[in-house]
Amino acid sequence: MAIKETEIIFEKFRIDEVLKKDDHSAVYLADHIYLHKKIILKILNTQNLPDESILVRFKREAKLLAKIKHPNIIDVLDFGTYDHYFYISFEYFESRNLRSLLKTNTLTYGNKVSLVKQLFHGLEYAHKNGIIHRDIKPENVLVSDSLHLKIGDFGLAMGLHENLVTAQYSIVGTPGYMSPEQIQGAQLTSKSDLFSAGILTYELFTGRNPFLGKDINETINNIMSFDEKQLIIDAGDLPGDLLKLLSALLVKNPDKRTDDIHSLAINLTGGDSTEILTSGRRLSPFTSSPAIFSYITLIILMITGYLLFMQKGADTQSSISDSPGNDTLAFNSATDNTGNDTQTAAPVKKDTAGKKTDPAKSEETKKEETMQNNSLSEVITSPKQNGFLFVECLPWAHVIIDSIKMETTPLKGNILLPEGEHLVTLRHPDYPVYSRRVSITRDEVTTIKINLETLFGYLDCKVMPWGEIYVNGTFRGQTPLQGPLRLAPGDYKVELRNKDYAPVEYTVKILQSQTYELKHIFRNLN
Repeated sequence: MAIKETEIIFEKFRIDEVLKKDDHSAVYLADHIYLHKKIILKILNTQNLPDESILVRFKREAKLLAKIKHPNIIDVLDFGTYDHYFYISFEYFESRNLRSLLKTNTLTYGNKVSLVKQLFHGLEYAHKNGIIHRDIKPENVLVSDSLHLKIGDFGLAMGLHENLVTAQYSIVGTPGYMSPEQIQGAQLTSKSDLFSAGILTYELFTGRNPFLGKDINETINNIMSFDEKQLIIDAGDLPGDLLKLLSALLVKNPDKRTDDIHSLAINLTGGDSTEILTSGRRLSPFTSSPAIFSYITLIILMITGYLLFMQKGADTQSSISDSPGNDTLAFNSATDNTGNDTQTAAPVKKDTAGKKTDPAKSEETKKEETMQNNSLSEVITSPKQNGFLFVECLPWAHVIIDSIKMETTPLKGNILLPEGEHLVTLRHPDYPVYSRRVSITRDEVTTIKINLETLFGYLDCKVMPWGEIYVNGTFRGQTPLQGPLRLAPGDYKVELRNKDYAPVEYTVKILQSQTYELKHIFRNLN
């Protein structure tokens, strides 16, 4: 969807300016036409996402921030879905990130103390409300011209009680600001944020990140092996209360790291008297008349959205539920799987037949091309005994029914089929082949909905201190990975290499829709 400035999208946002845009997401400066205020709008196109965890993180950010309100945390106004888009609207906070501010070299010592206090006020409130940020760094800290600080970008945040140790996205963050336990993929607590905030504080007062190396591997090694006492000595001539704070935060063992933010950080001396340190609270929607208006407006919008959703649901065709356990898969095979897996769809009445189209996306075999040109009269025996099939497939696929290529998605209409059981195969050159038997009922529409991404499995490698990953002899990446490797189900040889150690090899079995977690620690033989 190409969005132009001044265009109204999702029936309530007027776009003023495009701030950032990529293949799947965008950030806009916009006006909320119901709340009558300027906002930051973040949207995600959920079609063709390379990794479904992107949507999970996007939704988590909205839900977590909607629970809290604090002067040192960016405020979420609302969030929801529209068509295949998910959106979040944030308060418009005129500011720049701390990284940009540091480059100006204009902050006094008092300014820096004020910013540190505000940072830890926001973190303390988030932690008390069960939220871990997981990506504290200068780029995610916003500062206004009046030095009012707000923590932003909770895209990697998680609840304190969420167990993401074995999840696909468990190792996330920015390497130069990660805690040791974050690098190891261990379960995180609020103390991980405090380590990251300690690095930021160190950099704010000394002008450098003490762990930053020439590349990601050196940076990670620096974090895992630093000397805690030497680190404080290298900080130089800083006031005692600040050195005490850094000594308590920059501790490798999280069990020995402080969580007493208030007595150490918030009581730092030497800050500006103009600092903004208002305590956060859960706001009652009836504390002011504008809040009453906003609350009533939100209720009306929610009710309207619910009624529209229910109406849409009533008109929707029933579909086959594609649970992994009921799928029949074939890999790199020219012949369709004709096993005994049978599934019956729940059909819905529909009176008119759809039209056929075939916008071919890749060349099929001569046999399939010949079959494609066959008259449908050879397949359909009697017009009075026909039903319909509709296929929704992401990203796209050739639709092959009983070994005859019929269409290529996206379909413009239903496919006319004789009543009875049929083998439906969906084929895309970059994905495993999907096959399923469906039962067609006379004068009714059976729908198949499938995202081909769900046919893959995942390999998540956690290697200490780091390792190059080779799968069946092909280099696939270097740890820490930005995300798990996507693989078709099957057996693989995985080799881990590090120039300082002997290589190791594992045999792993990848299962559909599951993540295989491979952990290895390189150790010297002597």
